[in-house]
Amino acid sequence: MRHQAWPALATTLAFGVSACNAPAGDADQGSPRSAERPAAVTASGPAKIGATLFLQCRACHTIGDGDANGIGPNLHNVFGAKAASHAGYDYSKGLKSSGMIWSRANLDAFLQAPSAKVPGTKMTFQGIVDDKQRAAVIDYLASVQTERP
Repeated sequence: MRHQAWPALATTLAFGVSACNAPAGDADQGSPRSAERPAAVTASGPAKIGATLFLQCRACHTIGDGDANGIGPNLHNVFGAKAASHAGYDYSKGLKSSGMIWSRANLDAFLQAPSAKVPGTKMTFQGIVDDKQRAAVIDYLASVQTERP
C-alpha cells in the first residue's frame, strides 16, 4: 500500500521545484493591530496539510520566533503585520511601497500570484494555484502565530 502516498508526494515535490522560478496590487488600509486576526488552528486538518506544503517555503523562509531571515524574511507573526516590516530584511521597493497589511485576503492573493499582487517583488515563487492548498498554507501560518506585543 506504499504506492498510495505517491500522488501527495508528487504534488509536494512539484511545488518545491516550482518555488525556484518566477518574477509579482492593491493595499489594505489600517494599522497592523486592526488587521484581521486568524483564529487559532490546531496542527491537524488543513493546518497539518499546510505544514507539509510549507516545506517548499522553507527553502527561503523561516517561521520560528526569533529565527534569522533566510533568502526571504522570517514569517513568524505575519498576520496583521505591515508588509515589508520584519526587521533586518531588505525588501523590494514594490513591497515597501504597497502599504499592505498581511490579512488572510492579502496573503491569499499574494500566495496565488506574488508578482501579480506586488509587481517587482523579490519573491521568485510562481504561486500556489490550488485554492485549498493555498488556504492550508495560510491555516498553517495561523497555527504558529503568537500574539503581538
